[in-house]
Amino acid sequence: MTRKELLASVLNLPAADRASIARRIITSLDGPSEEGASAAWTAEVARRADEVHDGAVQLVDWKKSRKRMQARLKKPAE
Repeated sequence: MTRKELLASVLNLPAADRASIARRIITSLDGPSEEGASAAWTAEVARRADEVHDGAVQLVDWKKSRKRMQARLKKPAE
């Protein structure tokens, strides 16, 4: 299977499966980490994904978020 075919297959999977694969790939690129850090980050990512899936949080469009951050950075300190 070529990389292109593999990518096409992975992109056809459900979001949760794609997220799991992405986590494993990213983890494979990391060097050694502090004991427990990997498990903590995995739990944090899963918690945040659950919040999005359950509708507990609302995602913000990147362009809107970027504009808001830039506006805050331009404000003088209070």
